Amino acid sequence: QTSFPFSILLHKEVMYKLNLQEGTPILYYSNIIFYENFNKTLPLGMNLSTQILLDIDKLEFELIKESEFNINIQKNQFDFEIKKVKVKEYNVKGKNKE
Repeated sequence: QTSFPFSILLHKEVMYKLNLQEGTPILYYSNIIFYENFNKTLPLGMNLSTQILLDIDKLEFELIKESEFNINIQKNQFDFEIKKVKVKEYNVKGKNKE
């Protein structure tokens, strides 16, 4: 059980997969109550969202898996660059209050 590695957040070739334990305190990005927006009556941006806000100071992160894959990036018509992307998977749960 560790705290989240803040310094790695600046590294652009790292992706994080967070497995949130049921009951983990999260805040959804919304200031309204969401309904299914099938008839498109809600203003743009006020329909369903999958984004959340986490207070990482109140959470414990346990690194469970690391993997890598390569992606090709086209710089121009003739040049390409291969970048390695790291994926780090964490189990996340609330800290015990002591």
